[in-house]
Amino acid sequence: MKNNHFGKSKAEKVFSGKGFYIALAISIVAVGTATFFAVNRTMDNLHGGDTMDLSSQSSANEWGFPTQDANQNQSGVPVTSGSQSSRPGSGSAGTSSSSKSASSNSTSSRTGSQASVPNTYAMPLSGDIINEFSKNELVKSKTMGDWRTHDGIDIKGKNGTPVKSCADGTVLEIKEDPLWGVMVTIDHKNGYVGYYCSLNTTVNVKKGQEVSVGTVIGSIGDTAQCEIAEEQHLHFGLKKDDKWVDPFSVIKKQ
Repeated sequence: MKNNHFGKSKAEKVFSGKGFYIALAISIVAVGTATFFAVNRTMDNLHGGDTMDLSSQSSANEWGFPTQDANQNQSGVPVTSGSQSSRPGSGSAGTSSSSKSASSNSTSSRTGSQASVPNTYAMPLSGDIINEFSKNELVKSKTMGDWRTHDGIDIKGKNGTPVKSCADGTVLEIKEDPLWGVMVTIDHKNGYVGYYCSLNTTVNVKKGQEVSVGTVIGSIGDTAQCEIAEEQHLHFGLKKDDKWVDPFSVIKKQ
């Protein structure tokens, strides 16, 4: 009885010591083996996909929509070549844009050509020239008694003689200058500006008015104090791009 009790206690010690680790090792091996076979079967299934015939199935992208060749006709829309569809302005929109551009250029061309059309010039009144344009040379002033340039022409005329616009234009200013008297300034286009001096105090135009060649703008007076010693006349000056020029450079002498 003592021996049996001793043997039993020894077996319990074995299983409760090294036996426990042996049993654990056997369990791990069993689990590993099962896992290996499961992975093996999965890999076989995956490798088996290489032998599938993909040509018989509809291809799909990662979003699940069928993919098509970019050059295929889709939804009945005709496919055009890349050289035509990739060019900006191709097709009807491009033609329309080109037409508008051409029309705009044509309009600009016409506007530019109209602006550069030479104006028709005529004498502001008929009369003798008593003092000519001095061309930047100094001349003796009878009234002022000094030497100065004469930046215009003096056209002889009696008091009240009508003075006309020498060309088409727009009235820029009407004023009474301390030296040149009553003066009307007219923009005659293309850089030309006319100065009509020593007019009578009554004028026939107003600022901003459009005038034509031959339009009566006023009459001769005796208001120019800087030329009061001269015979009664109209002093007419002309500038081109803000520089004094000889009026006869555009007006034919009569």
